Amino acid sequence: MFRTTAFRSLVTLAALGLATATPATAAALYFVRLEVKTASEATCYRFAQDAARQLGFANVRRGPLEVAGQKGGVYLSTTCVGRGSARVMAVVMATSDSFPAAQQVASEFANRLGGIICIDTPC
Repeated sequence: MFRTTAFRSLVTLAALGLATATPATAAALYFVRLEVKTASEATCYRFAQDAARQLGFANVRRGPLEVAGQKGGVYLSTTCVGRGSARVMAVVMATSDSFPAAQQVASEFANRLGGIICIDTPC
């Protein structure tokens, strides 16, 4: 009896959660893949954080798997993928209600990130 009631309660809560979930509202997703001039993921994330600040992004934050921020109604997230001794691959993803805006912001960010070089060693 208790198990049946508990199960029904759990199913009801799950259904309620799905019924009240808000859908994503962005109409566009644009992403760019590029090599970054370092073999270190940590340095790539540092470069990404620097690029976001240099370009005037708001709410820039760095987590263990991304650097993210907002600019001109576009939310941008960047992740860095190490490839052994090869250069790190960065994936820049931008979402917005406007595809041209997402494309412009992501491309601007990717160009800046790809142009950063490390003059101190190790990088």
